[in-house]
Amino acid sequence: MEKLVITKFGQLENITFDVKDFTVLIGPQASGKSTIGKLVYIFKSVFQALSLYTVNRISLNEEISFKDFTSSNIRQNLDRLFTSSSYRKNTKITFYYQSDFYIDIENKGDINIVTFSSAFESKLDSIEDKYYEIINSTKFIENSKSKNRFEFIVDFLWDFIPSEFEFSSSKYQDVLYIPSGRSIVSVSPDLTHDFKNIHNNPIIDHFIQRVSIYRNEFSNNLEYLAKKNNINLQENLIIQTAINKIKSILSGEFKYDNNGGEITSGDAKVMISQASSGQQESLWILLLIYIQFIYNKSQNCFLIIEEPEANLFPKAQVEIAELIALLANNSNTKLFITTHSPYVLASFNNLIYAYQKSRIDPVKTDKIVPKSLWLNIEHVYAGYLENGKLEDIIDTEINQIKNEMVDTASRKVNNSYDQLFDID
Repeated sequence: MEKLVITKFGQLENITFDVKDFTVLIGPQASGKSTIGKLVYIFKSVFQALSLYTVNRISLNEEISFKDFTSSNIRQNLDRLFTSSSYRKNTKITFYYQSDFYIDIENKGDINIVTFSSAFESKLDSIEDKYYEIINSTKFIENSKSKNRFEFIVDFLWDFIPSEFEFSSSKYQDVLYIPSGRSIVSVSPDLTHDFKNIHNNPIIDHFIQRVSIYRNEFSNNLEYLAKKNNINLQENLIIQTAINKIKSILSGEFKYDNNGGEITSGDAKVMISQASSGQQESLWILLLIYIQFIYNKSQNCFLIIEEPEANLFPKAQVEIAELIALLANNSNTKLFITTHSPYVLASFNNLIYAYQKSRIDPVKTDKIVPKSLWLNIEHVYAGYLENGKLEDIIDTEINQIKNEMVDTASRKVNNSYDQLFDID
């Protein structure tokens, strides 16, 4: 079981929680949800960075060891994502991939000290030796001289790192963070030009890079992209469900063009730059989720989404929560969600409850809530973050998210209303 332990970092005090297949954090603004998400991103992307370095090490003729590269990569990401004010006296951060494989970070003034557990360090030393055995082998030397040298190196070495680490978390070949404030990416017709002055943020860089790769895939409709990839929508109800939800959330159908794209609903068309803030904010959550279904369904992926509900009407918030659950249940994607919305939390709770009711009558349950959306509580962590403290909000007696957390907003409104009603 993966676990993150944080001591006195930013607004966070002493926090420990398990990072499960489906993790959701709720809490007020500036409570530290994004801080935790960024730390999870740094640790989760360690193996992705190692895989890239394994390939590039030959091309760039680098001689930095895997251990030194990993330490440097973690420190650079910390420096790029956090300011010096985040660090306090006795700051310490530990991420456990499993009990004997973990990474410690301690801040010593102007530098972060990265320490590996003995098992982790031994493994890094071991793969260093194996790496040289591979690249010095006759097969590798002969094939690397061919005209397709780079393609051979990628094919030969890309799976080297994940194959060397036995615990499953290391096998995430793709880690992506979809940040809040993403509407600016939706409305930009030229990402390269518009974001040329934004640098040194690995999360934004990676997100923009991903959008740039897939934008042109959406120059036609969603059905066309499925058909192009030999997906029969009459037989694949999961993809059809995803399409229906995406169109419903967007209140139309998006097509990309050189001006950024437009959303069509019947005879009405609106350029994405003139669309509602909810449409702009949700667009690349929806489209990147669809890409996961089309291209990366079998690929291990860890996806972090900040505030999926941003600027959406409650009905659309419920639908985007269900789309996220659909992805979790029907691909190899693990999810980490931060939210302010009780609607999103209530939606996830409803899907957890549906899974429980399916044990009594799966047929009736499926008619009310489709099986493809059910969430198994054993794979879910839900936490409430406020005042630097994280509370586990799973009620272990009923195996659901605590009702008082789901109903916080409505309860406060109702209490005020009742008090007003009592005024004679």
